[in-house]
Amino acid sequence: MYCKKCGAENKEGSKFCRVCGTPLKGNLSGNADLETVSQNRKTPKRSVWKILIAVAMICVLAVGIGKAVFLIRREIKEKQYGDLIASAGKYLEELDYEKAEADYLKAIDIDPRQKEPYEKLVLIYQETNETEKIKKILQQGAEETQDQEMQKRYDLYTYADDVLIPGIGKCGEGPFECEYKKTEYSCQVDSVHSESGVITTRIADFDNDGQDELLAATLENQTEREEIQGWKTNTVWLWMYESTDSGITLTAKYQAFEQALGVGDLENEWIFFKTCKDTQYICGSYFHLYQITGDGLEAGMFAVSYQDGKFVERFHTDKMGYDVVDDPDRVVDVLRETGDFPKTVQWLQDREKHWGYPVNYVYFPTEENDGTFFMIAGQGALGGMKASMDEEEIQIIDEYHETGNAEVLGKMRVQIYLDEYQETEFSQWLEESEDTEKQEDDEASEAVQKSVQTAEVTLQKEDRSIKDENGNVVIEYYYDKAVLEGAENNPQFSNINQMLQEDCDSFFSENGDMKEEYEVVPDERKQELVEYPFQCITTGEISFNQNGILSVKLMEEWYMGGVYNVNYHGENFDLETGERLELTDCFSMSEEETLEYLRNQTKAYIDSHPDDGWISDVEETVNSYTLDQFEFYIEEGTVNLCYPTYELGPGAMGPVVIPCPMI
Repeated sequence: MYCKKCGAENKEGSKFCRVCGTPLKGNLSGNADLETVSQNRKTPKRSVWKILIAVAMICVLAVGIGKAVFLIRREIKEKQYGDLIASAGKYLEELDYEKAEADYLKAIDIDPRQKEPYEKLVLIYQETNETEKIKKILQQGAEETQDQEMQKRYDLYTYADDVLIPGIGKCGEGPFECEYKKTEYSCQVDSVHSESGVITTRIADFDNDGQDELLAATLENQTEREEIQGWKTNTVWLWMYESTDSGITLTAKYQAFEQALGVGDLENEWIFFKTCKDTQYICGSYFHLYQITGDGLEAGMFAVSYQDGKFVERFHTDKMGYDVVDDPDRVVDVLRETGDFPKTVQWLQDREKHWGYPVNYVYFPTEENDGTFFMIAGQGALGGMKASMDEEEIQIIDEYHETGNAEVLGKMRVQIYLDEYQETEFSQWLEESEDTEKQEDDEASEAVQKSVQTAEVTLQKEDRSIKDENGNVVIEYYYDKAVLEGAENNPQFSNINQMLQEDCDSFFSENGDMKEEYEVVPDERKQELVEYPFQCITTGEISFNQNGILSVKLMEEWYMGGVYNVNYHGENFDLETGERLELTDCFSMSEEETLEYLRNQTKAYIDSHPDDGWISDVEETVNSYTLDQFEFYIEEGTVNLCYPTYELGPGAMGPVVIPCPMI
């Protein structure tokens, strides 16, 4: 028997289908109802097709929904990106660079393939002079967008560090000391000979062609001076580079200063930028005073632009003939022709009012400055202007003229200042007001202010060196003591001087009478000390003197015929209160946070120098330090921790100095 519904075969006489349970009403056997059975057997196939069609419809519907969701999400992202670009642009117009930067960075997170936010961030970082950020964002932009122009800009920004400086070197900022030396006819400052190469760089669209150029200021050392046989000085050059299809190319050179970094008794060289009528000028001025040795001065100024791949000289007073000395109005006429530098024009026209008497030299006033490239400023130990010298300093100059001994003049100190105009004795003199009384009041007020922000400090050597019977130094025994001037007007300076004197006294007290050390030296060894004397010395350096903080870096050296030892420490003071400066005063953190920060900085330094031979328990040693155990001195923006010899490593390692940025 066969079931009419499912077609399954059942036993004869069965009332219900053994498969589907349907009542069996007929006796289906053999081929009697074969067609019915066949039809029943096909029924499941029609059901499968219905299922397949339904599934297909569901899939089509799912794809449509997915596509719709994708489009909605894309629209949302596009709107978020557009809103961020709009708000960032608004902040940029308002010169709110911090908020503009934040929104452009968020826009990059949403869509890193768009060029606009990278380009706008470069503009922001150019305004804030954050070169490292420019490099980073250009590198990211070039990788994400695959834009060749952006890659070229990145190559331009990294050219100085990657190619130029490794090729010609990098000029240090100093400060440097230069000696006075007697020549055949006069006395000259022996300029700095240790430095050469790149002074600094600036990237901008100097020729307004829509593409950035790289401007490099370089120092050429050992330049022969024609007027003085055998005398060599330094020359400052401007080099301009452009990005071309063949790479970064040097397109133009210009001699900015014929001599620099060690010139005269007062030295100023200044290069700055000024935009006039859509033209970007690179301007320079210099002043060299020779009052101590020569009773003379030299000054000059220039302005150049960069056009069509070359420097275009607007004017250069050194190239206008000697008559410019007698007629500086010629410079005024040149400047007035196009309306460039109106403040300089007015200043030069009124020069007799500014200078008090008709000095016929020209020099840019500071009012025209749209941004300093760099400045070199130097001054002799006696100052530079006789009008500001006291009687004792005048006597020293007289002694030089009588004896010809240039050593009595001391040394000239000179330094390079990047992106900064440095007020000097000369610049203050040039910019005197017509109202003399008001100027004196202003200077008095400024002097009071500066007495808190900075101090006049000298290093005075307290020398107790031991000499033999022939007057030869056999044991160097001295201490460089810092002394603050102006204590009569600043009582807190007296307190600081007292503490510095106590430090000096402690040095000599702890080391005792060196005569006893010399007496126990065998006679056969004493002769060697004439050439190689023993040492017990502390040499000092003013490492920081601004923003109300004075820091003196001290180096201790000890050698008595055995092992040579050296260590560092610092003396740090608050110029306003006259008290010692604590580590917690240098950081905007709690004591616990400061201690943890200093320990972590030390351990990070150790980890970055794995081959230096640290002691096995160096981390335990660092963790054991408390705040009052750290010796330190301060440099620009950095606290330097001083670990003594043998503390973190073997004696051969010497002392360890760990830089900790001030945060």
